[in-house]
Amino acid sequence: MVYGHQYLIGESTQCLVSYTFVAATPRFELFILGFLAFMRYYIVCYNIKKSRKFWIISFLLILTPVVGLHLYLLAIFDANPTPSYLICSSFFKPKPGSFILSIIISFLIATPSWVSTYCYFVIGIKSYKKLRQMSIEASISNDSESETRLLKLKYSLIFQLSTVFIVFNIAYMPIFITIILRVIIGYRRPPFVDAVIIELYQTCRAVDPIITIIFQPELSYEFKLFLTKSKARFKSFITSLFR
Repeated sequence: MVYGHQYLIGESTQCLVSYTFVAATPRFELFILGFLAFMRYYIVCYNIKKSRKFWIISFLLILTPVVGLHLYLLAIFDANPTPSYLICSSFFKPKPGSFILSIIISFLIATPSWVSTYCYFVIGIKSYKKLRQMSIEASISNDSESETRLLKLKYSLIFQLSTVFIVFNIAYMPIFITIILRVIIGYRRPPFVDAVIIELYQTCRAVDPIITIIFQPELSYEFKLFLTKSKARFKSFITSLFR
């Protein structure tokens, strides 16, 4: 923290770098995750498949305003250290138009989180109904092995949906709420609270890809294939060392 206090000077180059890679990049990640969640929701719930070109163009259209806003912030050197001096962020000093842009920034965090929550919950509820129907059929046919397996899948699904709700809502909401309070009443997070919120935010970033892989069968398959190939290559490398 002492190093950060000396290094992260407001509106400096190092503060802009910190803002870009630590504060702005996670917002892009949230939009990517939200878009992937919407894709899965659209395919699963409506059984309509679009071309790759359609999804790429749609993604670029959604992401362009977000990129434009952050490029604007970089252009005006709007980056200052947070109270804990762990990272730099925008709109910590009043500037013309900062009120409206602060509101936009807060919704850049909240909107993808809400979209992801809604899409994954709809998919999860649909899957749960299907599992329940399969359980009824297994019970009628006295297939105890299938009943046990389906029960485990139900518990796993409930756990996954609980994780989605916690990560995309409970974990991210303190950031959203404190930004709104800062805009409305000038609230400034105490250093300790700021540090806790930032670390919680960074921890959830590590969980987000796991959630995406769980709900995206194609990504899950590619990830498992990657792990299998990596494991085989590692074993081959170790074996070659002892020949």
